[in-house]
Amino acid sequence: MQPICQKVLKDQKANLDKITTIEVCEGYPEEQILKKTKKFDCDTIIMGAHEKGISNTFLGSVAKRVLRRSRTPVIIVPLPKGETTLSFHE
Repeated sequence: MQPICQKVLKDQKANLDKITTIEVCEGYPEEQILKKTKKFDCDTIIMGAHEKGISNTFLGSVAKRVLRRSRTPVIIVPLPKGETTLSFHE
């Protein structure tokens, strides 16, 4: 996960230093996201969106379920222009 953070925040060293922990959890993703939001008393949930088709961006089912169930504000961030889910993780 650290390489992803370094790629996204390469020009924002100060923001990269704010990441204190990365956790990998087992279970239903939306349940784990909501559970960790409460555990860490988060004030915002930031999730990625993925692109399908020529120019239509669709939310994945996890993002939709988190949006429906969360009492915490959720920000959906699309992949950077020109990236695909495969190229982004290289």
